[in-house]
Amino acid sequence: MNRAELVKAIAAKVDMSQKNVALVLGAMEEAVYETIPTDKVTIMNGVTLSSDVRPERNGVNPQTGEKIVIPAHRVPKCKFGSAAKAAVAE
Repeated sequence: MNRAELVKAIAAKVDMSQKNVALVLGAMEEAVYETIPTDKVTIMNGVTLSSDVRPERNGVNPQTGEKIVIPAHRVPKCKFGSAAKAAVAE
């Protein structure tokens, strides 16, 4: 399901215009992206979005074989709760 299909499905369930649903989804997306670098966000009854810090590590350039240092950086993280796992298991 892509974003347009999601907007259409939500609009049909809550009897709202697709334009308004798209605005709400856009605002939710913006709020989540602003929050996850510093805090975790739980949405949809058990889906938790957060960020994690990967420490600095050594690596190898596969083309040249040169050893490099990969700097520490933040990565997004998603954890699914029991409700999401149960929905998939059905």
